[in-house]
Amino acid sequence: MKNLKMKSLKSMLPLTLLLLIVSVILFWQALPPLFQVIKGPQDLYSVDYSGDIEGLYVSVDLPQIYDYYCQEEYENGEVRSREYIIDGDPDYYFLGMRVMEKDMDQAEALLTACFDYWDGTGSEEAVYDAQYRVTGTIHAMPSDSLSFYHEYIEAAAVDTDAFLPYYLEVNKIGSTDTAGMIIFLVLALLLLAGAVFFLIWPLSGRCQKNVRRYIASSPNAQAALEKVEAFLTHVPSVNGLQYNQDFICGQGGATTAFGETQKLVWAYQHTTTHKQYFITVRKSHALMLAFADGTRQSVSMKKDSFVKEHLQNLAFLCPRAIIGYSPELDAMFRKDFRRFLSLKYYAAPEQFTDQTPGGTGAV
Repeated sequence: MKNLKMKSLKSMLPLTLLLLIVSVILFWQALPPLFQVIKGPQDLYSVDYSGDIEGLYVSVDLPQIYDYYCQEEYENGEVRSREYIIDGDPDYYFLGMRVMEKDMDQAEALLTACFDYWDGTGSEEAVYDAQYRVTGTIHAMPSDSLSFYHEYIEAAAVDTDAFLPYYLEVNKIGSTDTAGMIIFLVLALLLLAGAVFFLIWPLSGRCQKNVRRYIASSPNAQAALEKVEAFLTHVPSVNGLQYNQDFICGQGGATTAFGETQKLVWAYQHTTTHKQYFITVRKSHALMLAFADGTRQSVSMKKDSFVKEHLQNLAFLCPRAIIGYSPELDAMFRKDFRRFLSLKYYAAPEQFTDQTPGGTGAV
């Protein structure tokens, strides 16, 4: 059954490749920040500001916050983020610090403690208690933030050279945040696991459950296996289907449809219309095969004409099978299977023949 497994694998390859591609993209997003986290942040106060500081991953025990110079709001007026002024080093430089709403409580607590201390209503101990550690990535300020930053500096009438046009984006690792990195990494691992699963599953033989069920239920499993292997080897596949007086076999996606020809009770065409924006873009066709054990299996077909040709041949090869679909037959098959069998399968005599085209018993 190696050939059947390869057919199942081939049908799974597009999905497997898609999962692999998406997982690689997600890993591409997640791994650089992950490596930065593993390497660890640089101490903010050890940064050489004469060099390129864009994208540096840094951390610092924040001693004070001087003020905020701008904030971003949602449409309802609630604060989304706020940008503060902090020390870039202990001696001279300053830079901004962008804090998102979820991380603002500590920043606001430290800013309030500093204001209270500077106006004489607070204490140095309160400032010390409000101090906390921040970690993030240094990025150049966008133009809108830079405009508000310069306005604040000019209004304060201070040394503008000391105020660097950069801000520390708290909890950012490169261009993403910690939560984003974790989400990307988890999704990438899940998709990779899915790709491996869809690669291994067809090769495990699980897609050939109908074949394995037939072999397992046979009195002599080894003889049944040899008979199936001979059928698969010597009966050619024509337009997506192998069949003779013994077996019928085809692929419905990754699943192998398989059954004994003499136990076929119903065969009909199933067409699915695929639409996009209410416009029909394509139709997919399938040959539906129902057997005396109550199973209904699907075989994918490339063309409508292939299905019709196979139905004509099956009508000749399987005189006890009903050919064609109706809602009434479908309802009877699902709700009163014994009555369905009595329509033709039990009523007609066994007239199986191998007088198929070519005189070999194979179509």
